[in-house]
Amino acid sequence: VYGSAYLRHYYAAEYLCAMLNAQPMGFYSAGTLVEDAKRHGVRVLGVDATRSAWDHTLECADGTVVVPHDGVIAVHGAKHGAEHGAEHGAEHGAEHGAEHGAEHGAKREPLPGTDGIGAPPKGPNKRNAPAVRLGFRSIRGLGSQARAKLERALAGGAFTGIHDFVERTALDQRALRFIAESGALDAFVQNEPYERRRRIALWRVLEAVRGTGGPLALFPEAPVPAGLPPLSPPELTEGDYRLTGLSLNGHPMRHLRPLLVPNGVLTVRDATRQRDGAKAGVAGLVICRQRPGTAKGFMFLTLEDETGMLNVVVTPQRFERQALLITRSPLLLVRGTLQIEQNVVNLRGEEFIALGAGAGAAHARSHDFH
Repeated sequence: VYGSAYLRHYYAAEYLCAMLNAQPMGFYSAGTLVEDAKRHGVRVLGVDATRSAWDHTLECADGTVVVPHDGVIAVHGAKHGAEHGAEHGAEHGAEHGAEHGAEHGAKREPLPGTDGIGAPPKGPNKRNAPAVRLGFRSIRGLGSQARAKLERALAGGAFTGIHDFVERTALDQRALRFIAESGALDAFVQNEPYERRRRIALWRVLEAVRGTGGPLALFPEAPVPAGLPPLSPPELTEGDYRLTGLSLNGHPMRHLRPLLVPNGVLTVRDATRQRDGAKAGVAGLVICRQRPGTAKGFMFLTLEDETGMLNVVVTPQRFERQALLITRSPLLLVRGTLQIEQNVVNLRGEEFIALGAGAGAAHARSHDFH
């Protein structure tokens, strides 16, 4: 536990990268891990066909590329050693990961920003921390064959454009659609407004798949229609969750907030600042549902919004009355009484209302009854 906490505190970006590369695993989904890391100052960058590998990587400010290799985070660069333990600890247990780090850490050079071999930086954000670059593996629907084709194409050097990407990867149309709709090809259409890039990229992908027919074709390359509508912010988030299970364009609750504020619904951050015993309403994605056999029928939910996570306690009587709604609704508004003890905040649920699962909430994955 100490080893995991140490890495998460001092090397939050490296730890997140390793955890994402170890998925599927653990208690929280990739979306929840990313949202929590962002709240703690970690920069997360989207999938980019000009910069991403298959696995998630790290990008340092000096241009150094940090890639995972054989269960550890290996830093590629003349002045950089290797960061260790995060993914190893995630896969084999925090205790074993910490022991592994203790045995091997002194033999490696320190990362930039540390104060010496084995010594942490002065604080969690007191070094020039790298950013996490999401890899192609985060795009749903890409299997082992797509991975092999992408890695083979990536080994041949940088892509020069969408037509080059389509030709060299030789992916089927379904995989290419997923990649374009995820925003991974936006770098090739940067002259377009951000909200239109995915649709322009998809247009160009389908055009490349169809082919121009050669110099004697009767139908030359068709221009992108000027009326092609841009994606709205909720549509961008919905596309992210549908294709990757996470979003860098805003949490689904962020788009619902203007409707919730007039109805007295608090953010998780604001709810935790209330007094013990206060009445409160909080809404969020249900990222976890638990009903242990030792809990005498009590159920426990975890709500996540754009500001944090909050635990909700459901009594057996209330659960029986609304069991279907509580267990099936991806977005819930819960009103009840706050219980605050030693800085631990719970909401004792008294009223449960299902919200429309827009902006990608329907595609978010929760950890239920495990």
